[in-house]
Amino acid sequence: MEISRSLFKRRKDSPKKDGLKTLLSMGKEENDQSFGQQSNSKFQTNESVSRVAYTACFSHRNVKLSHQMLIAESMFDPYLTLNTKSRLCPTIECILNDSNRLSYFVQFMENENSVTRNMIKFWIQVECFRNSMKECDNMAENKHIFIGDAIRIFNKYLDPESTHRLNLEIEVNDVSCVQHRLFIEGLVSSDLFQNFQNLVLKYIEVEYYNKFLRSSYFCRYQVDVMTDGSICLVDILYNDATLFYFMEFMEQEGMKHYVDFLLMAENYRNFGNAKDAKIVFDRFFTSESPSFLEMSDNVKSQIENNLHGECNTCFDRAVSILIQYFDKTYFKQFLQSQVYINFLTECINSIQYSNVVTKTQKCHKRQGSDSSSSECFVSSSAAVDKSAQNSLRKPVDFDLLWKRDLAGKLQIARVNQYGKLLSDFEPEPDKPNASGTNTLAKAVRKLTLSASDDKEKEDMAWRVAEMIINDVRSVTESHRFQHNNS
Repeated sequence: MEISRSLFKRRKDSPKKDGLKTLLSMGKEENDQSFGQQSNSKFQTNESVSRVAYTACFSHRNVKLSHQMLIAESMFDPYLTLNTKSRLCPTIECILNDSNRLSYFVQFMENENSVTRNMIKFWIQVECFRNSMKECDNMAENKHIFIGDAIRIFNKYLDPESTHRLNLEIEVNDVSCVQHRLFIEGLVSSDLFQNFQNLVLKYIEVEYYNKFLRSSYFCRYQVDVMTDGSICLVDILYNDATLFYFMEFMEQEGMKHYVDFLLMAENYRNFGNAKDAKIVFDRFFTSESPSFLEMSDNVKSQIENNLHGECNTCFDRAVSILIQYFDKTYFKQFLQSQVYINFLTECINSIQYSNVVTKTQKCHKRQGSDSSSSECFVSSSAAVDKSAQNSLRKPVDFDLLWKRDLAGKLQIARVNQYGKLLSDFEPEPDKPNASGTNTLAKAVRKLTLSASDDKEKEDMAWRVAEMIINDVRSVTESHRFQHNNS
């Protein structure tokens, strides 16, 4: 522990250095015995880099942010491409091409209806047919096999008389062209059904992709990705559902502004302009900003030089440095944190709940075929829905809410026509104690003895006010009566 602490100390009088040189100069005098004499500078540098990286991965929480950023830059691999696509937000193409998790989407499509069931089966069979033809080494010997497979696919899904025909708007000329190539010319190729496959894919994406993302099958898909051991920081960082939990964890670690930079840099990369780049730079790379990222001057100068470039890639190097560093440090702690465990627990609970609901619905459907109670339930629910619709059509008088007569029901006081507050609540009479007297009542009586005179005066004032109001009302009503008669 003393070695790792002294490693990140810098002598007060030593000049400031950049990146890895600063780390290698920290605690050099104190650690000569631990790291050995420097016989070969190149070998010593590589050994120190590995020790720094090892220390950063396991004790980064005890390191200052400025030192962590120097470690991150020393561990940065510029040959790794920057990937900001999360596997937890897959496109329809990614879902269909993921052989390990395609089963979740197939189950979803099969449980929808017979039309979707035929579509997903057609897409899978055509994909297998296409891949088999591409991987075939001897086409001359296996041509008759591929022709037979193509004919079976055509007769089942494209033949107008087939019961499993695709329920899509398919051009007759396209079907005739495929039919002529198969049955007359005897020709077959890997792109024989490509147009139909693209048509099915487009229809599925428009009609069922968003519905799949809201289903329990997609929740299972996500849990499978998060628990197979291949989850990485990008999968969590660029997914809206998991980003919230990762932000909560990083806020506890005091690193939230670094995550804010990664998100803003990604938005700028996709939709930003030169003005947005200047805003991002001023927020995260200006020392006066509260969200200042303590990265080296080399990184900041490179960003500043590329701010007005044509491509929105001026922050890519800084983003890559942070993602590679966080993936080896904070992300490992996140996967073991209670925050991440709570998220997985919520996902699993939602899956279990959806299973229970599905089984209950299937049970009601089976019982509804020969049960009068289910018919009564359906009829009553239909009646309720009908009455609710009728009530919604009627105009609603919102003033009735405050005009309700609640006197003697729920209220304990009311205001009469003269504006006087009258109490409808009768308190329970005082109960004498064992000695026959009530000490609390005595104490209250002493305090309110002088208030009795004020009460009488108040009652007299109210009676005078009522007399005045009644006189005014009688005069105004008499004038109104005479006016109407005239």
